[in-house]
Amino acid sequence: MKPYSRMETTRDLKSLYFVWKLMEMLVHNLLSLAITAVTLPWQFLIRPQPYWCHPWTGLRQRT
Repeated sequence: MKPYSRMETTRDLKSLYFVWKLMEMLVHNLLSLAITAVTLPWQFLIRPQPYWCHPWTGLRQRT
């Protein structure tokens, strides 16, 4: 069995890097979807209310 040449090693590393980046994007997208699925039922708590009072001053925000 002959040893790998430098070009073959470089090609292998580039293809591994490409596969790694694709997997990273896939995991990121899956995490984003999972977070969205978990937080979607709680959206009514997150969005700002129309008559929001500042906790320090008690002043109402203009709408």
